[in-house]
Amino acid sequence: MNKVNNWFVLVVFVVSMIPPSGLAISNTKTIDPFKESGLTFNPANPSAFDWSKGDISGVDWNLVTMTPAIWGKITPENIKHIPLNKLDLGQMKTEQIAKLSTSQKRDLPANKLKDHLSKLGNLAQYGKAKQAIQLKYKVKVIKLGKGATISKGGVFKASFGARGHVTLIGSNYEDGNLEVLADGNILYKLTKADVTVDLPTADVLRIDTDGGTINVKGKGTLNGEVSSVNGKLRIKRSNFATINGISIQAAHTDTLLFFDGNKCAGDCVSMSKENGKLYAQGAKSVFFDKGNPFFSYGRNKFLKFSLSAGSKLIVQTRSGKIPSIETWGRMQINNGKYTYKSSFNQKTQGKNFKFSFCHCE
Repeated sequence: MNKVNNWFVLVVFVVSMIPPSGLAISNTKTIDPFKESGLTFNPANPSAFDWSKGDISGVDWNLVTMTPAIWGKITPENIKHIPLNKLDLGQMKTEQIAKLSTSQKRDLPANKLKDHLSKLGNLAQYGKAKQAIQLKYKVKVIKLGKGATISKGGVFKASFGARGHVTLIGSNYEDGNLEVLADGNILYKLTKADVTVDLPTADVLRIDTDGGTINVKGKGTLNGEVSSVNGKLRIKRSNFATINGISIQAAHTDTLLFFDGNKCAGDCVSMSKENGKLYAQGAKSVFFDKGNPFFSYGRNKFLKFSLSAGSKLIVQTRSGKIPSIETWGRMQINNGKYTYKSSFNQKTQGKNFKFSFCHCE
């Protein structure tokens, strides 16, 4: 019994020697000063996280609902840590979008891109940009080249070289494919046989009908390849194009096309179906094929004017008669059977030509 009492006294003595603070140690929580300050993400208290200074790489995104307030605090350098399903281009600033990682730009789906194309910068960096353009504008882009952008007004523009540009708003380019070429021009190539296009006067592009026919409002039918610069069509040097049944080959410089039949400057062809008049100078050749509004003739017949440098050709229809033809400078005229060479200024009502053609219904 004395031993038991002695042990009891000893225990009481030892316990009495321990300070109060020592007894409380086992009940004290371990404090992480970074979590408490919001510098690291605390799953138990997500709202305490400091989005402007905290370590975003450690965020449990399943616990986060992105709000405008959060987007307003995230620095551009931290954008790369945000998963695709949390990215919101509508809430993000331009400088934040610019800091998207290569993989983010590659993998962002088209439906997230389509309403924010003007904020993206170089569309060639985005894997689904072409699909997004088709969703937004119903226009198919098959190649973005080195780079292209889209403005708020829907202008699709190459960001290098010739900096070709087209207006996507409207239905102007829905019947073909757009392609950014290696020189920075934009090519519109038909995918249907016959289409009608109202070319915006501000657009700068190349058009290839690819065997089809395009009806350019206010100008006429077109086959072949031409360029449109601020509403004016031109045939690139040495190329062919057929306008309203008249095939034209450009010489060593581009040939401008006009549609009023009036005199024009430089290498050009101006024609008007309404006025029945054609004026050409500088073009390498003017070929009146079947269906042209000036001459009509039988099977296997045609009329071709081969112009030399500085020469001019004027054709004027006349009611019920063969059109008058006026030539300036050296020129060769051929219909497949006869060849006529002219020089200086010659004007004919048709009787001086040994050609079998007429202008009749």
